[in-house]
Amino acid sequence: MKALPALAALLVTVSAAAEESASSPLPALTIEAAAISVMGVSSGGYMATQLAVAWPERFSGLAVFAAGPWGCAQGALSRAKTQGMETRLGLPDLAELARRYAQYLDNDRVGDPAALAEQRVYLWHGENDDVIDPRLEELLAEQYRDWLADSEA
Repeated sequence: MKALPALAALLVTVSAAAEESASSPLPALTIEAAAISVMGVSSGGYMATQLAVAWPERFSGLAVFAAGPWGCAQGALSRAKTQGMETRLGLPDLAELARRYAQYLDNDRVGDPAALAEQRVYLWHGENDDVIDPRLEELLAEQYRDWLADSEA
C-alpha cells in the first residue's frame, strides 16, 4: 500500500509534464531523404517494396524479410495469396511484372529509376519458411538487378 502514494505522485508529475509540453510547439525536424529506409516482414515486406518503388527519392534503403517481387499480386487479392505466398499457380512472371512497371513508369505511378538504382537493398529469407516460398525472395532480388541493369543502359 505504500507504493500507491509514490505512484500517484509519479502520475501527477507525468501529467504536469504533458500539460507543459502540450503548450509548447514541437521543434522543426530536418530529415534528409538519405537517412530514411523502409522495411517490412512478409506482407509488410511487400508494402515496403511498394513504397520504395513508388517513392525511391524518399527512401535510401529497403530491407525485406520473407517477401517477393514488386507487383506480384497485380492488384488482385487472390493472386496475393496464390502467387505471393504459396506459388500454387506458379511463380510470378518477371517479364509481365516488368511490363506492368513500365506502364506505371509511363503514368508516373512509380519513382525515378535512377533513384531506385541508388537504394541499398537488403533481402532475407529463412530456408525453412513454410509460409512464403523462398523462391519469391530470389525473384525480388532478380527484379532489382534487372532495374539496376536498365538504369545503367
